[in-house]
Amino acid sequence: MTPSLESIFIFFFGCEDSRKISWINWDTICLKNEDGGLGVKKIREFNLSLLGKWCWRLREEKDCLWYRVLAARYGEEGGTIGTRGD
Repeated sequence: MTPSLESIFIFFFGCEDSRKISWINWDTICLKNEDGGLGVKKIREFNLSLLGKWCWRLREEKDCLWYRVLAARYGEEGGTIGTRGD
């Protein structure tokens, strides 16, 4: 099984290695620099927020290049991008 990118980060910072003392909590590392953390982003939450941003942009900016590329590839039904039957 391939380790996730976040588990590699956690191992690198030594947060959950059972052989060593964990000097800092992973949640603390992920805090903003201003709040005492290192500013490391949690990959899953960051990815979900980016996907939400793209979904919103596809709904609102129908004249942008990315929307036109997806509409040409997958088709457009009722003003939204759909999937073709091919």
